[in-house]
Amino acid sequence: MVRLAAQHLYFIVAAPALFLPLGIVLLRSRVLPRAFGILALLLGVGFGVVGMASLLTLTLPASITALGSLQAVWWLSAGIALMVRSGKVAAFGAEPPHFHP
Repeated sequence: MVRLAAQHLYFIVAAPALFLPLGIVLLRSRVLPRAFGILALLLGVGFGVVGMASLLTLTLPASITALGSLQAVWWLSAGIALMVRSGKVAAFGAEPPHFHP
């Protein structure tokens, strides 16, 4: 029963709590292209809506659980975009910021 509750909590709480603030931060920064911020917001809202819509079902259907793979595609794409962007920054001779503790 605990595993079933965790499925619902991820879609209702965890994914929106991660993707909504992340989307807002990405929209206000230039770390990744703006599309990633918009997609993060859409994922956060989408996971919340799907989670609330399936709240009355005891177990999540496989089709809804499979939607969780969308986040893996988002993370993979964001990682590739970061690598590509860092290569462009290095190619233009810009130095990465230096952080001092």
